[in-house]
Amino acid sequence: MTNAAKFGALSTPHGRVEVNWNRGADGDAADLSIVWREIGGPTVAAAPSYKYGVSIIRDLIPNELGGSVDLTFAASGVSCKIEIPLGVACAETGRPRGAPLKSSSGPSYKGELSES
Repeated sequence: MTNAAKFGALSTPHGRVEVNWNRGADGDAADLSIVWREIGGPTVAAAPSYKYGVSIIRDLIPNELGGSVDLTFAASGVSCKIEIPLGVACAETGRPRGAPLKSSSGPSYKGELSES
């Protein structure tokens, strides 16, 4: 969110960020899919220098949660798709599978969030 506000879509008056998530079916599909898309921001550099936050996203999700990350710096905006198998995440936290995900610092959300 900080980078989107400083350098990305939220740094312009008409830019926005769309965040969608859903819980997939059991089987080969990831149980949790999160998609972040920046729209209407300044042109993104073709080869941006990767900072600490990017390395955390790219390393933490696969190595600690067994998930995958597809982070793209397209000229039209940054997008990131994260998939996490909830079975692994639940085992790490001790939360029963299917238990609601809650935030201790704010409200919990279900379904889709889109800021326009």
